[in-house]
Amino acid sequence: MRSSTLIMLAILIAVGPSAGGGLPAAEPDDTTAPSTAFGGLQKSALPEPAAVRALGDQGTVDASQAPAWWLSRPDEVEAFLRSLPDVEVFELGRSAGNRPILAAAWGEREDLPGRTSASLASAIAGGDPQAFYGRGQRQRQGFLFLGGAHGTEIEGTVAALNFLNVLVTGQDLRGKAWPRMAEAGRKLRVVIVPFLNIDGRERFREFRHFIGVHPDDYRLITNGRWKDGELLGWPDSKLHHPVPPDRVDVLGSYYNDRGVNLVYDDALGDVCEPETRALLQFLRRERPDCVLCSHSNNGSLVESASSYIPAHFRQRVAQIGALVGSRCSAKG
Repeated sequence: MRSSTLIMLAILIAVGPSAGGGLPAAEPDDTTAPSTAFGGLQKSALPEPAAVRALGDQGTVDASQAPAWWLSRPDEVEAFLRSLPDVEVFELGRSAGNRPILAAAWGEREDLPGRTSASLASAIAGGDPQAFYGRGQRQRQGFLFLGGAHGTEIEGTVAALNFLNVLVTGQDLRGKAWPRMAEAGRKLRVVIVPFLNIDGRERFREFRHFIGVHPDDYRLITNGRWKDGELLGWPDSKLHHPVPPDRVDVLGSYYNDRGVNLVYDDALGDVCEPETRALLQFLRRERPDCVLCSHSNNGSLVESASSYIPAHFRQRVAQIGALVGSRCSAKG
């Protein structure tokens, strides 16, 4: 992977809330439209975004407000993407709840010559993977940012949108110039999917951030709650796939409208969710050189690779993690 991609990875993570320790105050506005996407649930079952419990005894957090550079609601994200010159906004497909899964691309896609197979497996079986990928090396490598597979894990998406603004204008949405970032990033083709799980994000669209939110309220929002009042939680929620929507009074943002955690969708089975199917079809067409799947957790910058992927890919992920961590530590 080229150094330009590594620089981009570092800023995608460093721009997030861990770099600043929290969001600065924002003036209230009247742009928050009431959500109608609760999957048939009573809105009263959810915490109020303007008064979510805070950590410890610190009162409440207004999770409905954020600075202008913190774009996290689907409506404001779409408006921002469509406002950018030279950025193509398109629909990957539709969610289980029939919502559009939007993507935005900057830079031309480069197809290599000599591609004769639409199947990677067939090309490998024939002894030449280049029959699938094409011959030679792209001059403009492709980078795909995949955000919001868990609907309210949005910090990476906020950072990716700031990065996209750097590509277009040379500045992030706070007005800070990143000349080296812009120069390196403009050598790539960049595709951003802000919310793969748009159903889960829309279910809690009034929440613009989750910084300082009490763990129990965050658990309710992300994992959900059974009708008997018991909260689902990590990792036990993974034992229910899908989570039966008719057995919960709050369907968490982890899940699409059919209760499926898309991160664990059965992509190799005979039935997979429409979000997964749309993503796989796009990946076959796009064939990106690098994919970053963004999540939120207790503070790792680049997570350890899954044990079931090839060893050389696990090593590569570890190298990227070390470089990104070192870069962020050096820059503060």
